Amino acid sequence: LFATSKTIEEDGSYDSQFETMELYKAEVAEDGTLSLPEDAEPVELEWDDMVDEYDNSSYPNGLTNPQIRGGKLVGSIYLDSGDRAIAVLDVEDGSCTLIDLQPDDECYLNSWCFYQDGSVLLNYGHYTNETSESVLHTLNLETEEEAPLCTVTGKYIYSMVYDEAKDTLYFACNGELCRMKGADASTIESISALAVNNGDGQPTFLTD
Repeated sequence: LFATSKTIEEDGSYDSQFETMELYKAEVAEDGTLSLPEDAEPVELEWDDMVDEYDNSSYPNGLTNPQIRGGKLVGSIYLDSGDRAIAVLDVEDGSCTLIDLQPDDECYLNSWCFYQDGSVLLNYGHYTNETSESVLHTLNLETEEEAPLCTVTGKYIYSMVYDEAKDTLYFACNGELCRMKGADASTIESISALAVNNGDGQPTFLTD
């Protein structure tokens, strides 16, 4: 992703104005380096509804945990209202759909990952002096319908990834790598220690 902007000078003051957000397809060499083909044509993405304005300047909001599947670039994003939404961008024509989220009271979006049948899994945190919960919802990207899945009590979940073949959710929690089978919180078990305490917001992937 590349953002372009222009700088405007007026009376000795400089303001930055966001112009476009473009998506390029890069090539990965055998040594892992990335390069852009000489004839690479960018796809201009609809970003007008994801721009912050401050005084005379404007800046694009960034996607959290951006991932591509099925020709769609998906990520969570902050809106001007301060609320979070899921942005779904078509990598062919650049069109964008913003899906407003429906968290329960006092919940906020911690993380998300791809889930089953064209849906994503949303992880809402609900933390008070009396309660520590991770509330999991499913969100269908086609119908934009959101539904509760399960609640995990006493754990702070982040960096989720779902294995559809095994119907198993892997996630980081309290310095450990854990897994949960199906949507049954009673099956949660630790399978490894983690060297990092928090990787929230970073893309997480399954490998062979």
